[in-house]
Amino acid sequence: MRVHALSAGRRLPFVRRGQRVLLAAALGVAGLASSLPAQARPRRYEDLLTLFRAWREFQQPVLAKGVPNYTPAAMATQRRTLPAWKARLAALDTTGWSIPQQVDYHVVRAEMNGLDFDHRVLRPWANNPAFYVTVFTDQSDQPAREGPFARGAVELWSYT
Repeated sequence: MRVHALSAGRRLPFVRRGQRVLLAAALGVAGLASSLPAQARPRRYEDLLTLFRAWREFQQPVLAKGVPNYTPAAMATQRRTLPAWKARLAALDTTGWSIPQQVDYHVVRAEMNGLDFDHRVLRPWANNPAFYVTVFTDQSDQPAREGPFARGAVELWSYT
């Protein structure tokens, strides 16, 4: 899927493999309604881009002494904060946006739904010991790695 966001070299990264089904469903389902009147809601596409950059920072685990923190407390905090992120996205008014810009909106929504699914169902940080032992021998051919893996994975290909 070609994503318009930042087509001049700035593209929204691909979603993880486990989120592809969620992405397809998200594109076919109406977004969350906002309680704000349409005239008071943010309308600029740049607002989506700003939200997306902040979202990507939020998705990253907090570092504790340089180590990604996937403790139950840290993951509970992330899960509690997720509805506020979804509300911020739902508050955007996409009226008048081009179709590619609307697709970008739905890609961001699908990522948020994917993280919600990770927290409610998959919980790889709690259910999969291999989640913490991630070593990549080859460089990815994607802008972002696919599938669940812990941040701080060892990228062997990057060492000489």
